[in-house]
Amino acid sequence: MVDVDAEAAGSVVVRSAGSGPDVVVVPGFVTSGSTPGLDVLASTSTVHLVELPGFGGEAVPAGIRSPMDLACAVKGALRTRGLSGAPVVGQSFGGWVAAELAAMAPVERLVLVDSFGLRIVGEPRVDMFDMPRETVLDLVYADRSKAPTEWGAVAERAGYAAVARFAWNPYLCDLSLPNRLRELDVETLVVWGADDRVVPVSHAALFAELIPGARQVVIPDAGHDPSCDQPDAFARVVGEFLEVKEGVR
Repeated sequence: MVDVDAEAAGSVVVRSAGSGPDVVVVPGFVTSGSTPGLDVLASTSTVHLVELPGFGGEAVPAGIRSPMDLACAVKGALRTRGLSGAPVVGQSFGGWVAAELAAMAPVERLVLVDSFGLRIVGEPRVDMFDMPRETVLDLVYADRSKAPTEWGAVAERAGYAAVARFAWNPYLCDLSLPNRLRELDVETLVVWGADDRVVPVSHAALFAELIPGARQVVIPDAGHDPSCDQPDAFARVVGEFLEVKEGVR
């Protein structure tokens, strides 16, 4: 018999950089690599960058069908690396997975950055899967020149396909997620780009409202990925919340 949970956990790749307190980062769908903001964060902490199953072009284990399944796989992978309970930063689709992870396993602190997962009834949204893939980066970044990729690598194209697999229908959300967010017992910061055209900034207030005690920070002149659009502001806000600005926590 195949241990599906073990197989799933084994399909999660974790790459580490920097030195200092541990910070687990679950990135978005554009690139599974580092960004300028994460590079700044790595100057004061050890950043453990998670690559989700399927986002690097590899096959997805049969037992993984949802963001909650992905969170289970991440939980197992972090446990094997001695990172259970470490602070978690989740961005975009990775924010949704990070929220699911925090709902099933205690984490020290949680940062959600322009996170998928919620729906506001009646709010107009641009369907990024119903447009030429080459124009998606124009939607994601306030300044396209700061995009870390041009969709050139197979792995980068795979990330876009993987998020469509897990989040197309219903579109970028789970209607039951609010119930789990209300039960979170973790200090949480919600960070958003003011000019996000993928998930409007109105979702920042909704996440902060649903998660008990959560705070929110909106970064000006940033789109869906403030770690690229405004890397210094992103690293400062996240680092201060995690108390790793001076390399201590």
